[in-house]
Amino acid sequence: MTYHSDHFTRLRRILAPIVVPLIGGFFLVLHLIAYRDFIMDDTYISFVYAQNLANGNGLTFNGIIVEGYSNLTWVLLLAPWSLVGADLVVAAKLMGAVFALALLVITDILGKELGLSSWAKIVSTLVLALCAPLAVWTMSGLETTFYSFLITWAFHLHLKELDARPPRPWSAIAFLLVALSRPEGILFFGAALLHRAIYRWMVQKNRLRRQDWLWAELFALGFGVFLLWRRTYYGYWLPNTVYAKTGDLRSQMRVGMEYTWHFVRDHSLLIGLSLLSTVQIVWWYLRSNQNAWKWIGLPTWTGLQAVFVLLSGGDWMPMSRFFVPVFPFLILLASHSLDWLMTSQNTSLQSVAGIQQRFRQIATLVCAAGLMLVSVHYSATTYDATIRVAHSIQGDVELAHYLTAHIQPGDTIAVVDAGAIPYYTKARTIDIVGLNDPYIAHLPGGYDRKIDPHYILAQRPAFIQLHTAPSLSGKTILIIDSTNGAHLFYEKEFQRWYELLPDVRPRQIFRRRETPLLTTAMDDFYNVKYSVSNPPRVLQVGETFPLRVTLLNRGTGIWAAGGGRSRVGWVQVGYRWYVIETGQIVLEGPLTPLPQDLAPGEAATLEIPIVVPSIPGQYTLEIDTVLLGISRFSTQGGGTYQVTIQVLPA
Repeated sequence: MTYHSDHFTRLRRILAPIVVPLIGGFFLVLHLIAYRDFIMDDTYISFVYAQNLANGNGLTFNGIIVEGYSNLTWVLLLAPWSLVGADLVVAAKLMGAVFALALLVITDILGKELGLSSWAKIVSTLVLALCAPLAVWTMSGLETTFYSFLITWAFHLHLKELDARPPRPWSAIAFLLVALSRPEGILFFGAALLHRAIYRWMVQKNRLRRQDWLWAELFALGFGVFLLWRRTYYGYWLPNTVYAKTGDLRSQMRVGMEYTWHFVRDHSLLIGLSLLSTVQIVWWYLRSNQNAWKWIGLPTWTGLQAVFVLLSGGDWMPMSRFFVPVFPFLILLASHSLDWLMTSQNTSLQSVAGIQQRFRQIATLVCAAGLMLVSVHYSATTYDATIRVAHSIQGDVELAHYLTAHIQPGDTIAVVDAGAIPYYTKARTIDIVGLNDPYIAHLPGGYDRKIDPHYILAQRPAFIQLHTAPSLSGKTILIIDSTNGAHLFYEKEFQRWYELLPDVRPRQIFRRRETPLLTTAMDDFYNVKYSVSNPPRVLQVGETFPLRVTLLNRGTGIWAAGGGRSRVGWVQVGYRWYVIETGQIVLEGPLTPLPQDLAPGEAATLEIPIVVPSIPGQYTLEIDTVLLGISRFSTQGGGTYQVTIQVLPA
């Protein structure tokens, strides 16, 4: 009996560390299979560089020397697959799946290192396996899961080295890989260095040791060599993508706050439990608990990533891509809070809440089950929308095949989707957004607002790809998803030289004509006539009155009243109040949309709610028309309607 009992104990000891990751891996694989078709056009950008490297053309964008990728290590991992002729889509997904499983294992190991109980580690493993953003971005073909694994692995090595005798510097290599995998990765090394210094001082009552300096020097040497190579090869200290995506901090922060809010809203239970754990860690710190110094890294690094997202603005892609690297940390924190609630013997907590231990344990198990159910529900409710995004990318692949069959050797193309099209065509490509174009990336303005259509047109691309959508009444088309692309479309030279190919699907390809048109829609596009019957001459402060304005399109183009996903290219009417003496604008009202598209010669009557200034005086009320995202009609010679009004006290 003793023999069998000992044998069972040994077997359980051997199997226990691998059973939980195996179960989690099973659910993760099922999750990955569900999202197997997901991919983004940005994935193909990495493929372009890997393909060129494998073909002996260096890390270039089809002949252009530019660092339009943000994931050097991932590109280097892809290059050998391209060299042997493998399908890079399949290769990237397979590598992503391998690193997702590795992330599951290293998260389980990290949980053990931090002292989580067995049941809490089971919870963390299952929640991570059921995490929809992790599954989605694993199958995207991008570096996200690989980067997440590197961060978690580096943190694990860093914790082990804090108390190692003698200290080892190997986590410096892991942090170097993190920094080479994403531009923001260097922040995690800085956080680790600060954490290591504070740990030595506060816990071990010591300064940084010689081995710690060796650790820092090892990272600095590797990263310094990389920076010198980047500066020598590309001419800049930062990736071109950083320059392309920055330039308007206020806009970046506004979008970053919205991005972060969506993440918090979608994962509120997970974040709530993580905050509860953070409170417990701070309480430990106040009580000088040594374990707090290991746990404190998780909320610190998560907060660091959040700050990066807030400042950079996140991105437009689904499923909170930029927060995926800290999902393991959030899940470990949430599991820690559940572990604490389950095992805490704090009688004051029980007396204040009026809850007995057994009931609290049941409630904790319910929360744990809730975490998993919420993950499953989130995946189920967002699945269709996420897959639709992936299916839209298939259109770029189809366009790439069309262009491959129709471009001539030496042709240049210009695109807003600079992934699949340049990857399959291998043609010299102008990236209209600027991610892969150093000139556009360094123009003033924020992301996709670095405007110079003449630069693109001067290169005479044989084909230009822009996202289009029908206008509200179907009389014209709009350019959507790209402000740069819209500015290009409304250039007179573009209209003269380029025609939309209506039979090519999706309808995004404009071909250069052999001879230009003599007349275009933009020749006198902004010519407008205003008619206002019985305008008021005297009003009272704070009053709102309806002003009936009739607009006549006397121009050469169709004014779109709406349509598409964005507002760029819509024609709307607005108003301003000027102080007569100074010409200062004191009030600018909201824009009023057109009721329908207006072709040349057509008119529409709008009722504009005018808000009167709050200070008495003599004012000029000006009515102007706006081509949203492009220009005011008045700045293009379109004229305005103006009337002088006396504003009296109430």
